[in-house]
Amino acid sequence: MTRNVCLLDVDSKIPNLALMRASTWHKQHGDNVKLGYEPLFDRPDLCYASKIFDYTPEPQFMPECETLKGGSGYDLHARMPFEDYDRIMPDYSIYPKFDYAVGRFTRGCPNRCPWCVVPEMDGNTVRHVADLHDF
Repeated sequence: MTRNVCLLDVDSKIPNLALMRASTWHKQHGDNVKLGYEPLFDRPDLCYASKIFDYTPEPQFMPECETLKGGSGYDLHARMPFEDYDRIMPDYSIYPKFDYAVGRFTRGCPNRCPWCVVPEMDGNTVRHVADLHDF
């Protein structure tokens, strides 16, 4: 069954890697994917909302469907609901104005800087999660 999936990039100024990977996964499974939400026209079945900062206000309009919220602004421990998330090729087509690649090969950080959420979110040891040939 084809689903309509919306991706909400709540507060990022750069391409959102998590949303690009969700887009790839859903398109590979036959779903329709759209970055953004227009309440008068869109009727999504599923929505991913991602934000970086916890002080960023919620979007004025949210779809009335199942919504998965993630990113450090929502929940440091939220995870995508599919396997091998870090090895999914990001869908750059949802950000057509950007002409550079984003990604990661490792997660975690041992430094524990007082302002940083990475050790809490991804662990305090560096671990390998993907290879260049994955992309």
